[in-house]
Amino acid sequence: MARWTNPKAKLGLRLARLIRQGGASGPAIVPGKLEESLLYEQVQSDAMPPGHKKLTAAQKKVLHDWIAAGAKTLRPEPNDPELAKFSEEELAHRAFQPVRQPKIPTVPSNFLVRSPMDAFIAERLAQHSLSFSPEADKRTLIRRVTFDLIGLPPTVQEVEAFVQDTSADAYEKVVDRLLASPH
Repeated sequence: MARWTNPKAKLGLRLARLIRQGGASGPAIVPGKLEESLLYEQVQSDAMPPGHKKLTAAQKKVLHDWIAAGAKTLRPEPNDPELAKFSEEELAHRAFQPVRQPKIPTVPSNFLVRSPMDAFIAERLAQHSLSFSPEADKRTLIRRVTFDLIGLPPTVQEVEAFVQDTSADAYEKVVDRLLASPH
């Protein structure tokens, strides 16, 4: 049986029609009548959902407003609940879209673009007549990355070693060392 159906209570929750139909205890909701809607009463009293994190006040209000407005759906529901795996709206979500390689934007030459990600950021900044912040000095960089990755400040020795390292991959070496740290 599908995961959105409680086989013991014979209550299907995937389609509004099944919620209105209800289960062993009768209709779970009565459109427009909150006081007759068992599901709403159970959610309000925090009895539902069982064994899960309780709904927030905002989530309860969504259910309240939906039932009060007549429990309408955006489109007709299929007769067979198994055909309602995902709605067109759900399938339009980006999680269901195929992965694609976006075109890397071209940006004004006054932006220092070191990676494709920088190009996307620079494009958005240019749209708002903004630019990147000035580059941080090496002492600031090591403090930022060390706090970000391990939550502790770098030692004096680590700062000095980074400042003295003139190799092109000095920053990457610091990041690799921090990621390998047990901290």
